[in-house]
Amino acid sequence: MLGQVIIESSRMSLWYHSEERIVHHKMHQYPGQEVLQTVLLRGLEVLKEHNACCWLSDDRAGGALPRSHHEWGDQVWAPQAIAAGWRYWALLPPEQALGQTNMTRLVEAYARRGVVVEIFSDPAKAHLWLKRHAEGSARPQSMDQDPAARLRAGEAAKGGRH
Repeated sequence: MLGQVIIESSRMSLWYHSEERIVHHKMHQYPGQEVLQTVLLRGLEVLKEHNACCWLSDDRAGGALPRSHHEWGDQVWAPQAIAAGWRYWALLPPEQALGQTNMTRLVEAYARRGVVVEIFSDPAKAHLWLKRHAEGSARPQSMDQDPAARLRAGEAAKGGRH
């Protein structure tokens, strides 16, 4: 799952997987607003440059983000990413319970905007799911079920996620 390094920092990294046309970020710790915005905007540029439609978010170590970060993402970043062709999102939510609550809201909001979202606990499985969508060979499974409900159920069952 090696990709081209776009940004590498102690707080957050960004890669591009050219064969699968997947933009991939990973939080190594809480990134802060400036780092988060820099990474997401650079990822948006990569999405546009390569006509990609898939994004892998590994937010497990990032913790809960403040409301202002989510508002910026919702109002500034997301409309541009969706307009650029973003359609599939593999999400590895934060390990913190509060962070997962925030991710549930995010999943619901993006699903309403037409982004197919799937929740994972294993980055390799997330990557494979996106690869299938990039190749056009997989049916969007998230359309069949509410992904936010799966996240809540997975937390209750511990192991309900991929």
